Amino acid sequence: MDECDLTELKVRIEALLFSSKTPLRIVDIASILNADRTLVRKGMRSLLGDYRRRNTAIEIIKSNGRFLLRLKPEYDEVVRPVVPPELDRSAIKTMAYIAYYQPIRKGEIVARFGTKVYRDLNLLEEKDLIRTKGKGKGKVLVTGPRFAEYFGLKSSKPEHVRAWIAEKLGGEPAPGKIEEGPPPRENPPDEKTITDSNDGSA
Repeated sequence: MDECDLTELKVRIEALLFSSKTPLRIVDIASILNADRTLVRKGMRSLLGDYRRRNTAIEIIKSNGRFLLRLKPEYDEVVRPVVPPELDRSAIKTMAYIAYYQPIRKGEIVARFGTKVYRDLNLLEEKDLIRTKGKGKGKVLVTGPRFAEYFGLKSSKPEHVRAWIAEKLGGEPAPGKIEEGPPPRENPPDEKTITDSNDGSA
């Protein structure tokens, strides 16, 4: 592929990322463009390099093997007057709590936040930010497939999510407490701290 062809491929990849409502895999892009995966991979690498060198408010991130074009989190406040947040503070607080203590039973969440939390849980599940795992009495809530994408994390593995939240909170979770569910505490994960990374405007 010559330089002219690579430039055109990059433009097409960028157009797809801009237009897609969900992150795309290399195989998805190659299929849509009817292009060779190796060439798409090469084009994506070049495009990523272009964005890293640009002084722009837009970035391409890779999360769980999928690529997403989004607004950089530091510009969320700038666009907030024209772009309503995807989630309100209550839903983000609930999501942060689940992410911090996953796996956690729904009853424990209700006991902490009250019955009003059902609205948040339904919204978060609709958006694939949390999901129910298991059956019957063994059902628990964990982060969903879109959680990593929403916050720009490279992995959605629970241990990576916990480490990220612990870093945001300025310390490590107490050893042995995470897997057992939430211990009694006065101050659950601070949604303000978590949302500083992304308030849903991207």
